[in-house]
Amino acid sequence: MDGRHGDQNRYMNGATLAKQLSLYNGTVPFKKEPEITTLNKIVASINFMEEHDVTDHIGFLALKKTSRQCFERGSNKS
Repeated sequence: MDGRHGDQNRYMNGATLAKQLSLYNGTVPFKKEPEITTLNKIVASINFMEEHDVTDHIGFLALKKTSRQCFERGSNKS
């Protein structure tokens, strides 16, 4: 972004931003795997359910199904 010519500033998409960052500091930024994000959400959901004394087994079964699918997607990449 140029402070003197602000009218010429444009947005950058993720790929362009990653290239620019790697040029500035010499390292390539890593991409967060979607499976890790999904697992973090599952753990947060389990913690929330435990903190609020949720005893409905349907919620836990849905989380179990989601976590299995996530593990299967991750193992298929290897």
